[in-house]
Amino acid sequence: MAAIETKVKRKPNWTQEECLLFITLINENKHVLRSRLGLNLTSQMKQDTWEKISKQLNASALTPRTTEEIEKKWNCIVHQVFFEKFWNQLLYK
Repeated sequence: MAAIETKVKRKPNWTQEECLLFITLINENKHVLRSRLGLNLTSQMKQDTWEKISKQLNASALTPRTTEEIEKKWNCIVHQVFFEKFWNQLLYK
């Protein structure tokens, strides 16, 4: 018997409007997302904030995105900015 192949369809790339809305939502919630965990901030509060951002983004976007996809997008942006800054410092000292 041949194995049934199921291809996972990729979601479309993030549009410029989605990215702008995403960055705006991150900026509005940066006090929670960028702070360290402690007595005043728990991981559950951060997770709730990511879910809130996900719902707000999905309400305006054409392509629904999961909370995990949204967090991954943020991590990719942060790493991209970090490496650009690192290479600029290294190359243009």
